[in-house]
Amino acid sequence: MTSILKTSDHRVFMDTVRVGKTGKRNPQTSEAVNTGHIVIENVHGKFRSSTPSATVAGVTSSSSSSSSSSSSSSPTSPSSLPSSSSFSTWKKKISSSRSSSTSSFSDSKWQMKVQNTNLSSLYRSLLTTAPQWSPLDTNNTDHYVYSAHYDDTNTVPMIVTILTGPNRSKSFSVVCVYFESPDVTRPSGMVSGLSQNYKEPKMYNPFGQLFGAYIKCPLLAPNHRPYALSVVKGSNSSIKDYNSLATRIMTVHYSGRRSPGTKPSLINSRQRIITKYHPAFQWNITKCYPAFHRFDDVMGLVEQIEVHRFFGVEHFVFYMYSASWPVKALLRFYGEEEGVVEVLDWQLPRPRHMKGRVFFYFDQLDAIQDCLLRNLRSSRYLLFGDVDEYFVPRSDKNLLSLLNGQFAGQPECGAFLFRNTFFDPHGQRNVSRSKGQESPSLEGQLSTLRFVNRVNEIWHPPKRSKPALMPLRVNVCEVHQVVSFRGDFRQCTMSPSEGLLQHYRIIPNNLKKEHQPTAQGYVRDPFLRHVRREIMTRVEKVLREFEKWRLHEKSVNNNDG
Repeated sequence: MTSILKTSDHRVFMDTVRVGKTGKRNPQTSEAVNTGHIVIENVHGKFRSSTPSATVAGVTSSSSSSSSSSSSSSPTSPSSLPSSSSFSTWKKKISSSRSSSTSSFSDSKWQMKVQNTNLSSLYRSLLTTAPQWSPLDTNNTDHYVYSAHYDDTNTVPMIVTILTGPNRSKSFSVVCVYFESPDVTRPSGMVSGLSQNYKEPKMYNPFGQLFGAYIKCPLLAPNHRPYALSVVKGSNSSIKDYNSLATRIMTVHYSGRRSPGTKPSLINSRQRIITKYHPAFQWNITKCYPAFHRFDDVMGLVEQIEVHRFFGVEHFVFYMYSASWPVKALLRFYGEEEGVVEVLDWQLPRPRHMKGRVFFYFDQLDAIQDCLLRNLRSSRYLLFGDVDEYFVPRSDKNLLSLLNGQFAGQPECGAFLFRNTFFDPHGQRNVSRSKGQESPSLEGQLSTLRFVNRVNEIWHPPKRSKPALMPLRVNVCEVHQVVSFRGDFRQCTMSPSEGLLQHYRIIPNNLKKEHQPTAQGYVRDPFLRHVRREIMTRVEKVLREFEKWRLHEKSVNNNDG
């Protein structure tokens, strides 16, 4: 078997053809082919046969004079193929190159050499099914990729890859190499892609040397559903050997559905299997968190999850850089026993040649974008916030009814910004203690019940606000607001009387200049104490179940040891 590399005006395809004997015609191509030769078709449908090579298989450059003789036969090279209709700047570049350049497909020197060496073991060693940070390619120590997501919400479906790179770096071309199954014995096709940077908020510019970005890879066809892909920096004509550049093959994540070629997977110790989703969404509301770094507040985490579960949040996504063992155990419990938590590894790279602060807030923008794409079609609504921030419905019993009503009442909105107010510990009274105990009661350990005085100011967005959004309507989101929408949707503001972002922490220094809380600067707001009994019941139950689970895990580990 060998491969044929086809090109069209917009995409590069690679299909399997049957190699005939020398002098025979292949029934699929009606062209003469030689055993062991690679047949390449240019945009005019003409074929050229290459000479067998003993080198390791890969995408290489051919310098044969025979290929250059046909340089005027094609107006377009794969390196100038547009990646999608949205790349307007790329289109302009292509138009100018077509009018001025005499290069052809054969000039691009795309050629798949004979596979005298089996590369399946190489490809399988590069395949990763879980997201992780890794260098873009072997020649690049400044750009790193994390995950790949299928995105069909735009006019042209594509694969979007989460990327981080030097702050304020320019966009660059990449080659996206596709694989169709977990077997990954050979690439199925290659296409040109393009990196794009997030629109940087001014406040982020001084912080960090690496900044969030993403790569857009066009699909090989409108109905193409690849299993995995690899991305390397460069244009089609500049890459000499893909196999020596590739550092990782990423499985493509399909939100709301299983990836092609995969079976239903077990999601917890009870052997529950994901076999179907809701007709439209798997979850109604998901909350995404920035990366944990040295986080060790078990009680605060239980409170955060249980208060939001009480208000209707069904799914929680955490990015793990570092945390204490009890916190990791608690997240395992929530994932395996409760089935409501998803933990993603977030071991950020730290290049040796970079000194000082490498990332702003542990690359929060990339975590936001990854969670947005990861839940694009699996969650109706997304909330983005920290572990000390609570989305509290004030006019409805739960967040789902609140958001349903708000989006139905203002159908032009793609996101609602919840305004922030601080429940500053400095403005609270001492909490009573249980009789016979020197430590606070359970109620006294829960910030949402203990802190009933908030500052009298509710900040106007986007200052300190956090979004509740419909992922299908949002293109790019940052920490405090949405950057761009899909279509003509816009950003709206939630009225504090209907929904409020309650933030349980000391007021940051940069805001103290604007607001100097005094004894008269606080207002009493015991809203959450109205559901005190429900919150405490949920927290107590989880703590009991977690302790049982922890002891069981400990006994199992001891028996295994």
